[in-house]
This record gives sequence, C-alpha cells and structure tokens, in this order.
Amino acid sequence: GHMCLAGGEASRELEARWAVQRAVVSVWETHYAQAATVARDAIARLQALPPERRATFSARLQAAHAWDALAEASYYLGPESSAEPAYRRELAILEALAAEKPDDPLARRELVRVRWALEEAGLPYRVESTPFRTREQRISRSSQSTVSSTRAA
Repeated sequence: GHMCLAGGEASRELEARWAVQRAVVSVWETHYAQAATVARDAIARLQALPPERRATFSARLQAAHAWDALAEASYYLGPESSAEPAYRRELAILEALAAEKPDDPLARRELVRVRWALEEAGLPYRVESTPFRTREQRISRSSQSTVSSTRAA
C-alpha cells in the first residue's frame, strides 16, 4: 500500500527519483561525465530518505537504477574496471530484491541485465540459485493457498 507522505518528504523522494531518471537519460545520450555526477547525486538523495522510505522495494529499485547509471558512465569514461564497484552495489541490491520477490519480473529482468553488464566488462560474478526443492515447496504452498482461498469462496 501507499503511505501518505508529508509534503517535504514526498518532495525529497520525487527529487531523488527525478535525479535517477536524469542520470539514466544522460547515459543514453552518451553524456557520461554528467551521468556520473547526476547518478552520485541521485544516490545521495536516495540515501538521505528516511529509513522506512529507503527500505521500500520501489526506493531500492531506484537505487539500483542510480548505481547502474553510475556503473555505465564509469565503464564508458574508463578504465572499464572503474565500473566494478557500482555494478557490484547494483547487483547486491537486485539480488536482495529478487530473493524477496522471486516471481517479480522487473527485479528478475534487471538482475539478468546487470549480470550481462558484468560479463561484458569481464568481471566475474557468482549466481546464487534457489535449490529446486525450495522452488517446489514455494509452488506447492502457492497452489495450496489458491485451493484454500477457492474453497473459502
């Protein structure tokens, strides 16, 4: 659910999201130095949000996008290895989001994309996969809850 945010808090969150989008667009436009500066600003703005707002799925996804813009800008500004810390931060955020919501297509897509970027940069990463039995149990619990909610209706 959405929380009602105080005016100043809502404004700070919107400014942080706007900074993320400006950083992403700067990368697309190949303005890498500007993208790096704006991405750092976006990261600082997101980190300055109150802890309960910073911890939301949406805010953490925004942080991953900001780290991605910084990584991409760093990669193209060179040397390529300078992108590694930002890619690693992005990867950690996205792995946590995918673990929390394993069926969320957005988190999974972003995770695949950052792994591809790390591979392209020649930077190794380790994939933590969900054991098959755990996936089977999750599917089983999911179908049981569907059956029980159908019976309740």
